Amino acid sequence: MPPQKKQHYVPQCILRNFTNNQNQFYPFQVLKNKIIDRMVPYKDHCYTDYLYGKDRIWENWLGDHEKEIAPIFRLILTEKDLTNEQELLIKRFILVQYMRT
Repeated sequence: MPPQKKQHYVPQCILRNFTNNQNQFYPFQVLKNKIIDRMVPYKDHCYTDYLYGKDRIWENWLGDHEKEIAPIFRLILTEKDLTNEQELLIKRFILVQYMRT
């Protein structure tokens, strides 16, 4: 598969926080209002091929941003306090996520 063909509209740094030890989760089908009764790998969901284009400029920027934000999500899940800079990064992430979806 060409590099970065699978371009996720739900960032993997969010999806992986809802997985088991085998990096799988139960997907929810919004249109059917139903949870699928089998676990699936998170990397195979919530993406479209070349969603942001084949030049990978936007995809690379998003990837860099998600690498920066992923540790902050882990802090939030462990109920640790965030610095002002981390809070600013979360706000930027929310804005970017809103714009991309």
